[in-house]
Amino acid sequence: AIERYHQHIAEVKAAVPVEQLLIYSVAQGWQPLCAFLGIPAPATEFPSVNDRAAMQRRIHGMTYAAYIILGLAASVLGSVIYCVAHMLA
Repeated sequence: AIERYHQHIAEVKAAVPVEQLLIYSVAQGWQPLCAFLGIPAPATEFPSVNDRAAMQRRIHGMTYAAYIILGLAASVLGSVIYCVAHMLA
């Protein structure tokens, strides 16, 4: 798959005229993209949705929430079993 990806990139570079092709990485921010499009760069900061630290915090929060839900479910199930066992006794 990686080889095919690199092959595709080479095909695009060969097919598209240099003046119509922007080789761009989001790490470069607004400036190269806006210059290529001929528009002014926004005053706002370039979004970084895939920030590693933010993703790790999000995953940690989801893991914590999952453990809380599992704990609550186990408590409810235990309470139900306890009540049913005492009703049958």
